[in-house]
Amino acid sequence: MAHLKAVETAGDNDKRYYWKLYLIKRLYKLGYAKEDVIRLFEFIDWVMVLPKDLEQGLWQENQKMEEGKKMEYISSVERIGMEKGMEKGVLKLLARQIARRSLDQ
Repeated sequence: MAHLKAVETAGDNDKRYYWKLYLIKRLYKLGYAKEDVIRLFEFIDWVMVLPKDLEQGLWQENQKMEEGKKMEYISSVERIGMEKGMEKGVLKLLARQIARRSLDQ
């Protein structure tokens, strides 16, 4: 579809910007894995070239989307690791607080 929209929007940068943004948003909405989103984004970016000012605007929109979806792209293994890391951090914090209270008494 990116190639078809690139051909259709030749010479109309505003329309191309709209379709490029639309296609990128669809990648997020369809729930593709992070690696697939990156590969498909690179292809879309290569096929649907925009002037620098529009690319900058697209980049900012993409950053907003990634921030909003950040947690969705964490694999279960990463999530478990983060939870264990947080548990260890909480335990260390509690141990330090107990040690400080012991020293204060």
